[in-house]
Amino acid sequence: MDVKKSLVWLLLLTALGYMSLRVLFMPGYVSILRYGTDDITITRDQFNIPHVKAPNRNAAYYGVGYATAEDRLFQMHMKKMISQGRLS
Repeated sequence: MDVKKSLVWLLLLTALGYMSLRVLFMPGYVSILRYGTDDITITRDQFNIPHVKAPNRNAAYYGVGYATAEDRLFQMHMKKMISQGRLS
């Protein structure tokens, strides 16, 4: 009975995780950021490619960094752990 119960919970949590990630990274995702007094808009097209619109160059750099962090957070974390020698 415990195996069935754990399997049902695993299936439920997997489905919930899939649904939440699908909504979060759905194409057409629009993000509006604030950099000082400037507004930055990051829109994603049908291929999930970010397009950054900003009023000046510094704000655009901030938006590009934010979009890169959204896409590659796991990779940056893994490289940090490798460089610190904490990845086992």
